[in-house]
Amino acid sequence: MKKNIEQRRQPRMRLDGYTANIANDGFVYTATVQDVSLKGMQLQGLPARFTALHGEQFSVVVSDFQEVRHYKLTVHSKWRKKDGRLVAVGFHIKNAPGSWKQFIFQEMPEHTHDSSEEDVWDQYVGARD
Repeated sequence: MKKNIEQRRQPRMRLDGYTANIANDGFVYTATVQDVSLKGMQLQGLPARFTALHGEQFSVVVSDFQEVRHYKLTVHSKWRKKDGRLVAVGFHIKNAPGSWKQFIFQEMPEHTHDSSEEDVWDQYVGARD
């Protein structure tokens, strides 16, 4: 898996090899997980008909291409960017299982998180298994 860290408010990590299934208006779409942080994620490759109003809540199931790892997240849309017939959507992670938190901490290089970020994670995402 390729890792590429961008520095924003929360460090972001490019996440190759993961997809997300997300339901909208009676359809289930599969998107590519572009990048993740402790509090958010960007999905790409959604069809333009995927409407995501700011703050709209969704359930997302993130899995690797081998479908060995699965994580069910509750997210809120933050932004939507159209590119031709496809859109990219940014999401705030509202709730995630503890296994997602462990996964993110394992995959992110150590210099991008510390104990204070663990407190931030619990504040925004919760410590649910």
